[in-house]
Amino acid sequence: RMAGFSSRGMTTWELPGGYGRVKPDIVAYGKDVSGSAINGGCRSLSGTSVASPVVAGAVTLLASTIPVEKRAVYLNPASMKQALVESATKVDKASIFEQGAGNLNLFGAYRILSQMTKRISIFPKHWDLTKAGGAYMWPHSTQPIYYSAQPLIINATILNSMAVTGNVVNVAWEPSEHGECLSVHAEHASPIWPWAGFLGVFITVTQHCATSSLIAKGQVRVTVRSPPTYGTADWQESSAAMSFDVEIIPTPPRTKRILWDHYHNIQYPPGFFPRDNLAHRDYLDWNGDHPHTNFRGLYNKLKEKGYFLEILGQDYMCFDAASYGAVIVVDSEDNFRPEEVEKMHKDVTEKGLSLVILAEWYNPEVMKKIKFFDDNTQMWWTPQTGGGHAPGLNDLLKPFGAALSTGVWKGNFNLGANHANVKSATSLVKFPKGGTIFRTSLQDEASATIHGKGSNPTVPNVALLGLMSAGSGRVAVYGDASSVDDKESDMSGWWVVEGLLEYALSGVRPASMQDTPLPSDYAPTEFGAPATYDRQFELHLYSRAEGPRPQCRDLSPIGTSLPPSPPSLSSL
Repeated sequence: RMAGFSSRGMTTWELPGGYGRVKPDIVAYGKDVSGSAINGGCRSLSGTSVASPVVAGAVTLLASTIPVEKRAVYLNPASMKQALVESATKVDKASIFEQGAGNLNLFGAYRILSQMTKRISIFPKHWDLTKAGGAYMWPHSTQPIYYSAQPLIINATILNSMAVTGNVVNVAWEPSEHGECLSVHAEHASPIWPWAGFLGVFITVTQHCATSSLIAKGQVRVTVRSPPTYGTADWQESSAAMSFDVEIIPTPPRTKRILWDHYHNIQYPPGFFPRDNLAHRDYLDWNGDHPHTNFRGLYNKLKEKGYFLEILGQDYMCFDAASYGAVIVVDSEDNFRPEEVEKMHKDVTEKGLSLVILAEWYNPEVMKKIKFFDDNTQMWWTPQTGGGHAPGLNDLLKPFGAALSTGVWKGNFNLGANHANVKSATSLVKFPKGGTIFRTSLQDEASATIHGKGSNPTVPNVALLGLMSAGSGRVAVYGDASSVDDKESDMSGWWVVEGLLEYALSGVRPASMQDTPLPSDYAPTEFGAPATYDRQFELHLYSRAEGPRPQCRDLSPIGTSLPPSPPSLSSL
């Protein structure tokens, strides 16, 4: 079984426009492994630093099995990785983003290497995205696809053991059973170098299958051409296919469809984007704030409630509000373009969309306090945002008459019999007449961070949650995304999110969220002014809201190539 401390994927470099690659590639024994102690004798160790030497030793043994005269031709990083991933043994009840191809299989890898030919391969080579994919294909096996949904994205790796470099010369879609229901778009590395490159596949459902319930199948075939082997004149060419099975269902009703805005999330690296909970001294937020990484628990809860969650990897100009009941913005770290703000306001007030925001702290003085000197780069690192970017959210909320503060709060939030742990939250400092806010007493964590642990007074009437109607839609804001973040909490805030969505999608408030509407605008001076953006923190260097606006992605389908028909009985 997988160790709890084992590193998990996916990679986050490709976000938000794509999807992360499968990592790790394989796993190996790494818990309580015996080895030599520096002062003699033995000791047991655990961790990646143990598993990696196990694999390194296996690679050394495998390389030694290839005859010396053939090593220059057949032994390279790609051929070794092909042998390792194609022979690995799957670990039960662990997803592909926890174990990759599976556990190291030394003898299986040896058998593949002993028959090695120079070729390309695709990892993973098959994706079962139906319920049959089970735990191994989580999260893709948990949600069917349907017409008008955001694209299902697969990010695979092309391995090329022919040469260190190569070029993709052809990509073709080969549909099989019900494959005509799928529109397939592909993007790939050019060139394939060194030894490997990405293959991104975007899958959507065609309109004529909008009411269908079926399993669609097919494969994407890639052909790569590489330079001649040393001492020969002929160019090398190889092809490989990646197949997938996808479950298609009729398009769900709007009230069941939630669009997760991931476009406005930015993670470390390359900038310093802090974790949401200041109690952690590992400040770097490297999980990506994605529903398939550190918000897996929230994703699973949403699925249990019957919602369909789609992920937006483009700006607000690239989705149709009429298709969705709500957009959920979770711990965003970026600004919003003026045209995005305008569109969201119209989508909510005129098209019946609802906006749900789970925010995080932003305080310039706290941000300065947590800067640190990095020994690797020999530079001072100052955060580009707080745990989230409240100034950007304030731009988005301004047309609705709401704003978030620079406060940083911790403690407990209780409504009726429900309880949530609050960790480094922000609060509302402005809300319109007719809306409803929910207040609680919390500790001032900003003061404690800036002035020391003894300076954390308890402050009454901190507005942590707000609900409002806005035209034909609704807006719901909560100041603590950490309460549903796998890395920070025990999911104690799930009841809050559940209630926000119930209100947003139906207009009906849960029993725990009944309160008197505000008789006048809420703008208490004792909680300060709304958070505003200060360019000294250089968010603009990483922001997607700077510069010319990118065009919405063109998902033109790749060419179709029908696979050859099997031979008839008469020809056998």
